[in-house]
Amino acid sequence: MKVAGEEDAAQKRLHTVEAIRTLQTKRRALNRRKLRNRSAWSSKANIKAFCRRVCTKFGDNVIPTLTPVKGTPERCRHDKANIKADGWEPILTGQARNRENIDKYLEQFKNRWNHVDLAELNEPITEQEVRRAIRCGKREKPADRMT
Repeated sequence: MKVAGEEDAAQKRLHTVEAIRTLQTKRRALNRRKLRNRSAWSSKANIKAFCRRVCTKFGDNVIPTLTPVKGTPERCRHDKANIKADGWEPILTGQARNRENIDKYLEQFKNRWNHVDLAELNEPITEQEVRRAIRCGKREKPADRMT
């Protein structure tokens, strides 16, 4: 027969274990989401996060989109360096300079890209726009006088 204090302690332990299990599950989900977000393409991103995942002994070495190029030797799925080398060799040696090959390759990824209208970059910047931008800046920060 259990004493009331023992039942409370057992309930607290069960509650604590369940809370830890829930936190661990949430943490794993957040880490997976963070890895997905880091590996997403962005014009401001570099390959630091990608190389950190692939090139370290203890990193996450699962990249589901790294598939071998057609016509290359059969590789083990863990042979990431050679799979990447097979894909980049024609580019680095200049064999892929054919315009049709480049267009065909780029066509695969066009639907993923964010289309940005760059027409406004061709227009000259007016003096009024510069003054407006300076006014929007911090007042404590001095700006050179326009002459």
